[in-house]
Parts: sequence; structure tokens; C-alpha cells
Amino acid sequence: MKSEPIITFANDEQLQESLGEWQARLFLNNWTIRAKIAPFKDIDACGDCSANTVRMFAEIRISEHKKSWFEDVQKTVDELTLVHELLHLKIGKVLSFNAESLSYPAECFALEEHVLLEQMAKSLIMAKYNLPFEWFKNI
Repeated sequence: MKSEPIITFANDEQLQESLGEWQARLFLNNWTIRAKIAPFKDIDACGDCSANTVRMFAEIRISEHKKSWFEDVQKTVDELTLVHELLHLKIGKVLSFNAESLSYPAECFALEEHVLLEQMAKSLIMAKYNLPFEWFKNI
């Protein structure tokens, strides 16, 4: 087993292999999930997930790796992004929202839930690779 998570998916094959592993780990084998690398300009984050929860299919897009200002503070890790997006299918369904349509309290709730989802994704990566939280830091 690798000693560190995948920072940048080398190719589609590596992405699909990681998707299969994490889909099984997270008990999402009953979902049909397509994952792909998308141009950085098409995604305003490290990744996104579009899903139909009734029919149980989803598309996850991981942004092609580009250096951003926040990498001076914290590493951008493609495997972490994949886990984060998969967790949306388990617990973050409420987080797929149009912020303009939410009340302020609902927007605050959704943001806090998203923060917790990111922490859980980091915890899973830390557990798999036996890493401390400090591993993510670039400062």
C-alpha cells in the first residue's frame, strides 16, 4: 500500500481504480458513479458531484490540478477530493443547493455541514495512510 494519498491522479485508470476502492469502502456499490478529470475553468472548486439520488447515479468531476493560493497553506489532494465528493452521496445530499435560494440560517447550516464532511474525508484519508493532520499543512 502507498504511504501517502494520491496528490494528482496520473491518468483516468488511476482515478477509476481509486473510485472503485473508495466506493466499496463507503458502501456505495449500489450507485452507478462516473468520475472524470475536468478542466480547472469548469469547476469553481477542487471537485463537484452531480447526483440523482432516486435513480442512484452520479458524476464526480475532479478539477485538473492547478496551483491555487490555498496550496501555500494546505495541500490539494485529488484522492481527498474524490472521498469528499463520494461522501456527498452518503451524508451531504442536503449540501447540493443553490445558495441564493436558501435563507441565511439554512445557508449557515449547509456550510457547517460541508465543513464536517471535509473533516470526515480528511479523517478517512488519515486513517487509510496513518497520517497526522499536520501532513495536510504546507506552513
